[in-house]
Amino acid sequence: MAFTDNCGTIVIDAVLTDIGRKRMVQGNFKVTKYAFGDDEIDYRLVDFGASQELSGSQATPIFEAFAERNAVINHGLLSHDRVDLFYLPILKTNEKVADSAYATTTSTSTLGSGWEVYYLSANSETATKLSTALTGSRFVLENNNITGIKIIIESGLDTISIELPRTEEARTAYILNTSLLDNYFNIYCDSRFVSNVLGPTKDAYFRNNSNDAPRINFKTLERNIPLSTNTLFKHSYMFVLPGVPNLVYNSSGDGEDINVSAINGPRGSATALNFVIDDSMTTTSDGSSNYRYTTYGTSSSNLFGDGNLYDYIDTTILVEGATSQSTLHLPIRIIRYAGT
Repeated sequence: MAFTDNCGTIVIDAVLTDIGRKRMVQGNFKVTKYAFGDDEIDYRLVDFGASQELSGSQATPIFEAFAERNAVINHGLLSHDRVDLFYLPILKTNEKVADSAYATTTSTSTLGSGWEVYYLSANSETATKLSTALTGSRFVLENNNITGIKIIIESGLDTISIELPRTEEARTAYILNTSLLDNYFNIYCDSRFVSNVLGPTKDAYFRNNSNDAPRINFKTLERNIPLSTNTLFKHSYMFVLPGVPNLVYNSSGDGEDINVSAINGPRGSATALNFVIDDSMTTTSDGSSNYRYTTYGTSSSNLFGDGNLYDYIDTTILVEGATSQSTLHLPIRIIRYAGT
C-alpha cells in the first residue's frame, strides 16, 4: 500500500495480495491491522530545523504499491508502549579499536562516486594486493578470517543536542531500565554472494579500565547458522549474532573514553563481524573468474590505476538491533584479484 499526494488530496493506493483478493471475492475482506514505514525518506537530505518537517525541495518520490512482502516497509516505524522514552539507541561502526575495519571512499560504485565501502577480499592473494593499493591492512576484510580485521558495531544513545553521561549509572537508567539493550543483532545478507557471517562468542568483552585504556577482545569469530524464517529481502540469509555488553565508561572524567567507543552517550552493546563468501568466488588469479562477477558486478577492472585488474561486486549488509530495531547498512565490495 502507498500514499499518493494528488493535488492536495491524500489517496491510498492499495494493492491486495492473493489472499486479500480471495477474501474480497468471498465478501469477508476486512482491514484489522496496519503499519507505516519511511522507506522513501533519505534523512541525509533533511534539514532538521525548528519545524522538523520536510520542505518541498527535500521531499522524495513516494513508492508505488507492491504486493510482494519484501518490496514494502523494509524500514517500519516503531511503536513503544512507554511514554517516557526521550532517546532511542542507534547503531554505529567503530573504527577506533585496533583491529576494526576502515571504510574506503570510492570513486567507482553502483551508488556513484564518493560513497564509502568496506573491501572484502576473496582470498589472501587479493588481500595482499589491496593492502598495498589502499595503503593499509585495516582497509581490507579477508574472506573467512576468524582472527583478523573485522567490522565492529556499537549500539547506544549517541546524543548531539544534549550530552548524556557516559557512566554505568546512565547505562542502567537509559538503556537497561528501559529495556532497550540489544543482546542480539540480526544480520541480513545476499545469499548469492555471502554464505555465512562470522560473529563473536559469548565470552568476548568490550570495556575499558579506570584509566580509560581499552580492554577489548572479540575472541575467535565463529560461524553462525542461517535462519530458515522468512527474511526481509529476496535472495537473503538472516543470521543472529550475540551482542557483547558495552562497558566503556568515562570513568576517569577526562573524556578519554571517546577514543575507545564511537558512541557519544550511554552505551548498550557491541558486536563484531566478518563474512564467508561463496566458494566459487574465491579462486586466485590462476583460476577462472566466477560468472557472478560479470553478471552482478564488474570484471577485469583497473580499479586503482596501478595495472592490477580486479573483479568485484557491490552488495549491502543490513544490521538490525534485535531489541531496539535500529538498523545500519554496510556497503560491502566483494573483490578478487584477476591478474595484470
